[in-house]
Amino acid sequence: MTRLTESDLAEIEQALGFSLPVDVREQYRVSNGLLGPTGFQLLYTYKQSPESDIIRANTIRHEEWFPPSFKSTILLGNDGCGNNICYDCELREAILWNCADGDDVQERRATVKEIWSYIEELYASEP
Repeated sequence: MTRLTESDLAEIEQALGFSLPVDVREQYRVSNGLLGPTGFQLLYTYKQSPESDIIRANTIRHEEWFPPSFKSTILLGNDGCGNNICYDCELREAILWNCADGDDVQERRATVKEIWSYIEELYASEP
């Protein structure tokens, strides 16, 4: 599956209980997921691999330890260093967050695409 259909996107949104942000929907229409500079999942896939599936990744939202302040947040991918790329559907902003940090957020941007660019810039600036 190289790209997702509107039906696939509707299934994801139904399972997550939230609408996907526009830039994520656009990316899924082009490809099923998005790889970062070292092969990590900037955007999780759908029904392609259990290890990188967006629905499976979001099951942690229902675990007891998951911060209540993130109740409207969906996990979309990772930065290859243990940080989650998320979207807060209530605040309508993209965030970079590590589960070990509790409620603290490392980076906030208006769109997920901006978070992806931020991560790619970090990798490009490393010697």
